[in-house]
Order: sequence, then structure tokens, then C-alpha cells
Amino acid sequence: MKSVIIAGPKSSGKTTLFEYARKKLAGNQEVFFQEEINPYTFMGGNFAGGVFTDRQLQQKIMEATLATINKFLLSKTCCVWETSVLNLAYVKQMDEKWYYQIKDKFLNPFMRINPVVVFIETAPARCWRRRKDNYLGRIKKYFAEHGITEPKKQEEVKQKRLQVYKDNLYQMHYFFKDVLTDIPCPVYIIDNDHDDEKKFLADGLKLVKKIINEE
Repeated sequence: MKSVIIAGPKSSGKTTLFEYARKKLAGNQEVFFQEEINPYTFMGGNFAGGVFTDRQLQQKIMEATLATINKFLLSKTCCVWETSVLNLAYVKQMDEKWYYQIKDKFLNPFMRINPVVVFIETAPARCWRRRKDNYLGRIKKYFAEHGITEPKKQEEVKQKRLQVYKDNLYQMHYFFKDVLTDIPCPVYIIDNDHDDEKKFLADGLKLVKKIINEE
């Protein structure tokens, strides 16, 4: 079997491409789309974001991702994943020693399902512009949950939390690129450092189809 892994930093476009490819290939019975296993899988939609993921939660994500591989080992179906093996980037950012302890254990099962990575290249500044409103929405929820109503306090908290989100987003670009060089499988790079979503999706779908159909 073969696996296509759509990956990239936050707001690079990976979920957009994943969902678009799933819609366009919905009638293909030989392709299965495996949704991303991430903090929201365990914490729900109100979770404040990946920046607040601790080691215990990341461990759950890694274990659940590995468990998911088992159902594909004997299958002839091509699986399209979101992030999956690139979860190692979050591990490395969190604790480099931990990364080297688990890297091979995490990679080896993936190598059995012949992964090909489609990595979405997008500059951090563009990702931040796309992501900022999402973070502002989370901060408003935080105000409501913690009873923060005084404008001066809201502004202070908003600026601090926005900086945490921004620092994390920029840092993750480095860790994704770094881990990408550690993965012993083919990698295709697709450019989404522009605002032409139609072109990005068309190019991305063409690439996913090409990988699926390769012998």
C-alpha cells in the first residue's frame, strides 16, 4: 500500500488541501482519508490551541497516530493523511532529547506503509496573517471563560497571548523543516506562499493524484 501525507506549519494550507482532495476523490474506493489526530481530538473544539499542548497530551497524539497505522498494514487502499508522521516536529520543539528517543520507534511503522510527503511551503508571516483572527477568537473565549471584562486587562492579556501564539507559529516553521530532513521517504514541496487559493488547490490535487497513481 501507499500513504500520502499532507503536512505543513499552521495555516500553511494543509487542512484546506486535505479537505479539497477528499471532496474531489470522494468516489474513489481505493483511497481513504485519515483525519488528523491532534490536540482537539482529545480536548475538544474549545481547546486554546496547540501552543498549550503539554508532553502528556502530545504523547497521547503520538500513540493514537501509531495505533491508526495498524488498520492499514494489510490494506491495499491508499491512505491520505494530514500531518501524521510530521507530528515529530511538535515533539522536537517540545523536547529534543525526547525526539531522539522516540524518532525511530515512531518512524518505523510509517515506513511499512510507504509514505510520500506533500509538504506545503508557506512563509511564517503569511501563515500568521491567515491565523491571527483565529487566535483573536480564542482569546475572546478566554476572556469569557475567565470573567475578564475590564478593557485594560483585556488588552494586556490579548497582547501577551498573541505574542505566545506568534512565537510558537514562527518557531514551528523551523522544526517542521528540520524534521523533514530526518524522514527517510520521498518529499514533494508545494508552494502556497501566495493568495491564489484556486491555483494552490489545483496544483495540490494534481500532485496527490500523481502520487496515488504512481507504481
